[in-house]
Amino acid sequence: RIILATLDDNRSLTAVPFRWPEPSIELVAMIPIGDASLKGGLAGVLLDDAGGLSYFSYWWPEWHRQDPHIPIAALEALTVCLMAAQWGHLLSGKRVVFRCDNENTVFGFNKLWSDSPGMALTIDLWISLLAHFRFEALLYYVKSEKNVYADLGSRMNPDDVLPYMEQLALADAGTVNSVTCVPVVWHVADIDLDIIQELHGMYVDGTGTRPASKPASSKRVRRSSQ
Repeated sequence: RIILATLDDNRSLTAVPFRWPEPSIELVAMIPIGDASLKGGLAGVLLDDAGGLSYFSYWWPEWHRQDPHIPIAALEALTVCLMAAQWGHLLSGKRVVFRCDNENTVFGFNKLWSDSPGMALTIDLWISLLAHFRFEALLYYVKSEKNVYADLGSRMNPDDVLPYMEQLALADAGTVNSVTCVPVVWHVADIDLDIIQELHGMYVDGTGTRPASKPASSKRVRRSSQ
């Protein structure tokens, strides 16, 4: 068994010892794809094993889009957490590769540590989601120009995304047989992902509940086999 445990409260994650999926820049089933933009929003995309492509898209509040202060890496990190919240029930017991086009987010999540307060907050949420849904995950960096599905969803008003997503899927007609928009999942059990205002406070006036002087994430991860 592969055990993933946080040292602070001894939560554990057990996964069958399957090999990790092969990272790819192509559209691959059960590899979540995410993106965020500073003055647009965020989006997550997942192709299931049956060829159904589902996505969520969210537009940042007006006050953020007019004067963005939250670093893009923290917004990308929040997007990854929202993908785990949305599709974690499909990933239980698996090893999963999430795709992201921000190198800082990929590095921080794979290391499970960051000295950025916003990244530290999202990493803590990420660890909680892994434990809740009981899966292991790594992030894989892909260049933005290869991240077309998620980029589309993060740069358009959510009300306008669906027809363009369907048009994009026509190029993958042999892989995608349907496109469905799903609502963003902001809450999972006691895990609250509605943290945009808190992130804003961290970087603008220090009013976030997690001060910038705090060492990155208080949670470290150890892997052991037994």
